[in-house]
Amino acid sequence: MKQTVVAFCFLWILGACTTPIWEEQAQTHEVEVQDDGAQQIRTLPLSDSELVMRLHQLSLSATKEVRGVAVNLRELSFAPGETALSHEDRKRLRDLARVLADPLVSHRPIAIEGHTDSLGAPTYNLDLSKQRAQTVAHELIFNQITAERISVCGYGEQFPIEQNNHPDGSDNPSARAKNRRVEVIIGQAGTEITKRESAR
Repeated sequence: MKQTVVAFCFLWILGACTTPIWEEQAQTHEVEVQDDGAQQIRTLPLSDSELVMRLHQLSLSATKEVRGVAVNLRELSFAPGETALSHEDRKRLRDLARVLADPLVSHRPIAIEGHTDSLGAPTYNLDLSKQRAQTVAHELIFNQITAERISVCGYGEQFPIEQNNHPDGSDNPSARAKNRRVEVIIGQAGTEITKRESAR
């Protein structure tokens, strides 16, 4: 009886000591299920193409570019002159943070870039765009993305994705809404994400 108790205590202690190691493995690796049903632990980082695919699965607009994977957070509903996030915006950024925190992605640097439409003075728009980028950065940090990975930059009205005015010079509100955006660039490990070089 005494031997049974001793054996049980030994197994219980062994289990208590090894559980954190198993948990750590679960947090630092991804299990892939093969076609034959076998499981294989993946440790290789996601490629740009795989990262884009994963972001698309969350309905996030992402493309590959020279600087890395660009995520256009065009769904963020910034009102003119505003930097506040809605409840839906926060949910979307929480989805993005889950991808960025994945151990297969967490080695990559992140650049957050803010943009505005052309309403207002250029200096005002430059400051506003940086505030919008900073708002997104704070939300990602709130969702457990380390601040050391993140750089923030504002470009004001320099890089519209659509013209703010129609060809006849009249206002184009839908284009302005698209230009009031934040983009997230997910770079490569060990490299610094370069800034945009010149206005379009």
